[in-house]
Amino acid sequence: MGIERKFIREALRKVLLKEYLMRELRGAYMGGMRVRKTPLGTHIVVEVSRPGLVIGRKGERIREIERKVKEEFGFENPQIEVKAIQKPELNPQVMAESIALAIERGWKFRRVAHQALDRIMRAGARGVQIVISGKLTGDRARSENFKAGKVKHCGEPAFSQMRKGFAIAVPKQGVIGVYVAILPPGEVLPDEVVVDEEEVRKLAAAEGEGAEGEEHGGAEEEARGAEE
Repeated sequence: MGIERKFIREALRKVLLKEYLMRELRGAYMGGMRVRKTPLGTHIVVEVSRPGLVIGRKGERIREIERKVKEEFGFENPQIEVKAIQKPELNPQVMAESIALAIERGWKFRRVAHQALDRIMRAGARGVQIVISGKLTGDRARSENFKAGKVKHCGEPAFSQMRKGFAIAVPKQGVIGVYVAILPPGEVLPDEVVVDEEEVRKLAAAEGEGAEGEEHGGAEEEARGAEE
């Protein structure tokens, strides 16, 4: 098998694994996954908001998931490590799934979206966009857009700085898609100018000292001229 085909096959296997884990761990709010080969097998890190639901009673559920990952996806000796997400409000995948599950439980989508916007912004995000699409209130499909703070829709910042998540809700009226994009705390956009206040104070102090020196030197020259 060529190296290109092997690379594509491995990437596809990871995508299928992620889709399986997203379905299997629905309700545990999975926000990310990493796969790494080790001398002992395959190390899989799963980031979730509710680790207890993944591990199960006495670790029974996680062992069952490891067995399925080995048999259905062919990963050698998979060892799954479960990590708790410290700030789930800043993880777009977690928030998208949270909104989707609330819609399935019968919550009004606008109320859910506004509550999610508030939670995300209070957690420190610089900006957030939520798009809910599908048969929201009638027979015709449409989209509702909710936004707060700074959001980039195109260009390099939209790809490299905005973090994105997507989830699907299946209420009685039909399938509804939930898209969440978050600009995390500390991200500086290319069109923004950041002023270092400490550096400004240092420069101002240096200029002030220089001005005082010039004034002092000028006064001495005037005094010498008067004496002559």
